[in-house]
Amino acid sequence: MHYFLPPKVPQHHISPLPFRGSGTILVVEDNDELRKLTCKILTECGYTVFSASNPNEALEICNRSAGTVQLLLTDVVIPGGGGHALARQLTQIDPSLRVLYTSGY
Repeated sequence: MHYFLPPKVPQHHISPLPFRGSGTILVVEDNDELRKLTCKILTECGYTVFSASNPNEALEICNRSAGTVQLLLTDVVIPGGGGHALARQLTQIDPSLRVLYTSGY
């Protein structure tokens, strides 16, 4: 039996992302590792990022930040009310808030 291996591909230096974002994002995720990774990536892309592990923390952050959050990035399934309920609460406070849902299910 003969196996054909692909030709060796030269390793290239990975360049930084060409895209630089701006704005403020609130990340709500109950999985600590996933939340930290998401916040790290978004921060490296130029965003200001707030982090919460549950809806109560998210509400406190929004109350303290007084309208600076432009995007809510929330898990759909989180203890303490869920992402949909949180989004309803926050968009009642700030109707211009954009919402992006994520899910591991």
